[in-house]
Amino acid sequence: MGKDHIEVGVSAWGRARRRWLVDHFRIEGNTQLPKVWEEAADAVHRVYRNAEGVEFSLLKFFIDTSAWPEIVKPWVRRQNQQIVMGCDGLDHLDQAVKVEVQAEPVRGMPNKKTRIGALRIAQVGVSLLKAELVGVLSIPRPESSDEAPPDWLHLPKQGFTKEMAKQLVSERKVILRDANGRLTGTRWERIEGRRAEVLDCHNYAVGRRTGRMGPLQGPGLRTLGEKDRRGRCRDQVLEGGGGPRRSCDRRARSEGRGRSPQACSLRSL
Repeated sequence: MGKDHIEVGVSAWGRARRRWLVDHFRIEGNTQLPKVWEEAADAVHRVYRNAEGVEFSLLKFFIDTSAWPEIVKPWVRRQNQQIVMGCDGLDHLDQAVKVEVQAEPVRGMPNKKTRIGALRIAQVGVSLLKAELVGVLSIPRPESSDEAPPDWLHLPKQGFTKEMAKQLVSERKVILRDANGRLTGTRWERIEGRRAEVLDCHNYAVGRRTGRMGPLQGPGLRTLGEKDRRGRCRDQVLEGGGGPRRSCDRRARSEGRGRSPQACSLRSL
């Protein structure tokens, strides 16, 4: 999130941890004004459709609260908090996601904070997730098979620009050494001249999928939109929270029941 825009990225997962970068777009406008946040609320309820016509909505919507918590947190409170959650990206975190309740200042009582009514915030270990992405992008393209290998990252055929590709790989890992040449650590640095919104959105989406909040794991996950013999959608295949959820049939979906999980993330600059 910047002063004049909100950047949104949507990712999905299927069998064998394959992932899809489903969508990436920018909401333009002054983030001090309500209209921009109304559009962000609409993005929470956006529905996507796969090649077979099966519809998927968002399971989780992460938004970065670190830069302007006084603006973002009130908006989070007005949303469905089963879907919308604030998050902070941390370089030093040694796990993908850690959720905590952040105490907030008590009005009229300086130096005092309370957890009563405070929001749950997901801390995302972005350094781990950047390293994971490098490994994913290093998987060689199969020569003799039409099926993508496990952990494969699928990019959109339309709308994914060269600029977005550069943003996805906008940082590199640097090895740090002392004066004697001994290894002292590593850090991620931005490549000069590149923005990083696509990378940050992807980190938050992957953090949601791999964190403690119930990612789908193990064999038996079916491909995106696969149907059973009655034509109904099978188990949800996108990963990211609360454990497996089942789709309902078309009739139940038209009545508003059933929800397909999909990870979504917002970046706060």
